[in-house]
Amino acid sequence: MEHLIRLFFKNFLDYKLIKIVHGHINETFQLILKTSEGEENWILQAVNTNVFKNLDILTNNSKVIAEHLVQMGYPKGILFPISAVDERILVPFEGKYWRVYPFIEHSRNIQKASSPDEVYFASLAIGELYGYIQNIDIGSIKNPIPGFHDYKGRMDSFNTALNSGFIGKYQEAENEIRYLIQNSQIVEKVIGYQQKFTLVQQVIHGDPKLGNILFDKSGPTIKAIIDWDTFMVGTPWIDFGDMVRSYTSSGDENEDHVYFNKLYFNALKEGLLESNFLEFKNNHKNLWKEFAKCVIYIQAIRFLTDFIIGNKYYKIDFESHNLFRAKNQISLLKDFIKQEKDI
Repeated sequence: MEHLIRLFFKNFLDYKLIKIVHGHINETFQLILKTSEGEENWILQAVNTNVFKNLDILTNNSKVIAEHLVQMGYPKGILFPISAVDERILVPFEGKYWRVYPFIEHSRNIQKASSPDEVYFASLAIGELYGYIQNIDIGSIKNPIPGFHDYKGRMDSFNTALNSGFIGKYQEAENEIRYLIQNSQIVEKVIGYQQKFTLVQQVIHGDPKLGNILFDKSGPTIKAIIDWDTFMVGTPWIDFGDMVRSYTSSGDENEDHVYFNKLYFNALKEGLLESNFLEFKNNHKNLWKEFAKCVIYIQAIRFLTDFIIGNKYYKIDFESHNLFRAKNQISLLKDFIKQEKDI
């Protein structure tokens, strides 16, 4: 790896790599460089080209958003990769494309909330970000993953997987498959809402889960929102649904028997509304509820589809990992539905 690192940094005495295990897609390390002037911290990352097939789109989207945020005086961390020695942003090395980001100092990363304050400040930061990027020309941003929020396409992929002859996988996941098929109206209802209401289309994060929020080490305030690869054009309500999925669960995606935390849901809404991002002030109660249910449902579909076809998309630690994750999401969805009349 030293040769790769020297493609970005000419002068250092030694280095250390610490693998960052959270994250389903890219391969990420904390890079600690020892130099004549002390230690430097960076993020070294290999892009998953099975997921992100057009690397130019990633670089262009990040550049457009970073330049806009700088111009607007955005107060939190702005992520853009540094240039390598030869001025490239993405550098090929041993079959992968690598990049280096500045390390956000004095920050911490969490996978599940431990207090309403954490949820409130995370959602406040997302709403604030959307206020800053809402005027970006949507024509300047390209979709990095075609069909990422195409819910009909997700359902079609699920049905194709079911009809592809993976009998053993089908039997192992029979209960989860049955539940998702029986509750497909959750997605149909949201597709209907998208046709009924005029929902704002703007640049959105695309994956605003808690793991992509960097908190200050000393408290619940936010240092930066990370993982910019999924920035795309869409309705912020989809990101709201993903925030409910991530922020209000009693556990992360690798825990079973999770439940929905209504107190955290209220903190999430409070943060978004206080951010003064106008789209979330459209307080149509069905939008809040239906997008939350739909995004949780779709994530269960995505995990289960990947399990059935042989774990092609998400990184796994064991063969049935994606089935376990799907069960996790279904557990959260069931408890949300159980409590939704009280929301």
